[in-house]
Amino acid sequence: MKKHITALLLITLISSFSLIFSAAISYDTALDKYTDLFSSVLSESDRLAFVSFDSIDDDLSTSIISDLEERLINKGIFVVERRGINTLIDEMEFQTSGIVDEKSAVTIGNITGATKVIIGKGEHLASSYRVELRMIDLESLSVVRGAIFDLLYDSTLKALISDTSNMRGSQSLSLTVKAGLGIHNHILSDSLTKNDIYPNKTKVSNPFILGVSLVYKTPTFLKLQCGVDMKLKNGFALPYIEGNDREGQIEFASADCNLLLMVNIVQSPFSIDVFGGPVFSKPLGKDKYIDYQITGGTWGLLAGLNCEIPLGKGYFVIQEGFLMDLTFFSSNIEGTKVDLMKRRDAILSVGYSFRLF
Repeated sequence: MKKHITALLLITLISSFSLIFSAAISYDTALDKYTDLFSSVLSESDRLAFVSFDSIDDDLSTSIISDLEERLINKGIFVVERRGINTLIDEMEFQTSGIVDEKSAVTIGNITGATKVIIGKGEHLASSYRVELRMIDLESLSVVRGAIFDLLYDSTLKALISDTSNMRGSQSLSLTVKAGLGIHNHILSDSLTKNDIYPNKTKVSNPFILGVSLVYKTPTFLKLQCGVDMKLKNGFALPYIEGNDREGQIEFASADCNLLLMVNIVQSPFSIDVFGGPVFSKPLGKDKYIDYQITGGTWGLLAGLNCEIPLGKGYFVIQEGFLMDLTFFSSNIEGTKVDLMKRRDAILSVGYSFRLF
């Protein structure tokens, strides 16, 4: 069963890489496609004005406008002089890479004598730079051509970005706070099961989980998460103990420190990541009911899916994972170390992610 799960995970990751790379194109290829798309509806009588490109990168905005204008001019298209458009934009308190809506673009186009205008915007995604351009006919006030292309973060594109600080859309550090529940299905140690006193597997109440993590998003499709989850209830039932039912179990809290590699597989309209990595769990204090001192720590693996939905200035996060301990939690019972259990937890949590920078 484990081999099948591993194979399925590898196939998923390989397929994800293929989808990510195949979806994005180079900067020059994108401009060539836009040139063919727009020139197909432009005649010799048309006057074209590339009004604005909304982006956080001034240098990249300028390059996209000038490079596309040059290609269209070489196709025989009349393009309104850039200086006149910039003057009007300045007078209207916009910037070259500022936000110019369709109404303002139409106004600027009419003043310059254009028959058609182009407006666009760009945004950094997890593994590419998304460009959207639209051509508006000023007579019909309708969008006659438009397309969205994802650009590869290759050497050409990076050279057009003014500096690395302008790539904050693709590189960022976020703080995520979350809460959730887990479903336990623990494996008990041989020292507890050898006399058939305990079953090999035992379930306990669903634990409540509080977590906080830092997530670094790279310019590619990779993210790195370092976090701590506080699990308020780990443990298992002790059916042979007489007395109060609440005494018939071992229960303790733990701090689970994780370091996860996340691979982005969906970017829009929301983000989905596949993640996996090691977890070190440190028990916190004694057992709640029987006063056993839970000692040491345990290593495990955590894997699952992470979904981020834009909400306000951050993201609403839904995370589903599976935790598998590789070593046992243990306890000192009358001076002797006794292995207790390994966890097999299904975890569902929700939270909110704040971008720090």
